[in-house]
Amino acid sequence: MDAQQLSLKLQADNNFRFEHFVGSGNEALLEQLKKITRRQLLQAQQMYLYAPPASGKTHLLQAACRQASEQGHSSVYVPLSVFKQQGPAILQGLDQIGFIAMDECDTVLSDRVWQEQIFALINAARAHQHCVVMAGRSNPATMQLALRDLQSRLVWGGVYAVQALSDTDKPAVLTRIAGQAGYKLSSEALQYLLHTYPRDLSSLIALLQRLLSSGQPRNHIITIPWVKRVLEK
Repeated sequence: MDAQQLSLKLQADNNFRFEHFVGSGNEALLEQLKKITRRQLLQAQQMYLYAPPASGKTHLLQAACRQASEQGHSSVYVPLSVFKQQGPAILQGLDQIGFIAMDECDTVLSDRVWQEQIFALINAARAHQHCVVMAGRSNPATMQLALRDLQSRLVWGGVYAVQALSDTDKPAVLTRIAGQAGYKLSSEALQYLLHTYPRDLSSLIALLQRLLSSGQPRNHIITIPWVKRVLEK
C-alpha cells in the first residue's frame, strides 16, 4: 500500500456528523466527545467506546474526527480491522496527530505485538497532550490482555457503553442513509423492510445498500415493488 492509498484510508467519512447520530441513551458520551473535540487547544484526553456491531461506534468516531478537523486540529481515523494485515507498525508516528480515533480495537488486541504498539501510542499521545478515542465490541475493563499495563491505559479517561438503537430509531437511520445517497425511501417500503427482513441494523443497512446500488437514477423513490424486484428475485 503506497502513502497516498494509506492517507485516503485514514481519512474519516465526511457524511458522519454528530447532528446525524441517532440513538437515545448516549447523551453523556456524545456530549463528552463534542467537548473534547470543540476545544481550541486540545488536551490529553481519552475515551473508549464499546458495543456490539452496528451500534454507532464508527459514526461517533468519524464525527469526532470531523469536528476536530473543523476546529483546526489534525485528526486521523484508523479502522484497525483494515490495517491488521499491515501490522502494528502502521501506528508509528500517529502520536504526532492531535486527534486519534482507533476503531475495531478488538480485532487486534489478542496480539501481544499490537498491544505493545497501542500501549506506546497512548503514552506518546498523552505526552504530546493529544486525544485518543478508541472503540471495540468489549469493555476493556474485562479483557484478558497479555500486556497487563495496557488495560489501565485503555480505561484511562472513561469507558462508555454505546446504547444500541431501538426499533423506533431505525427508520430515521435508514431514511438518512437513503437521503445521503440521493434517494427517497417511501414510508411503505420502509415499513415493509422492517417487518419482512431481520431487524438488526447491520442486516437492514446491507439490504438498503443493495437497493441503492441497483442502478436506479438519483432522486428515485424506493417503493415496495422495487424492494421486491431487487431483494426477492
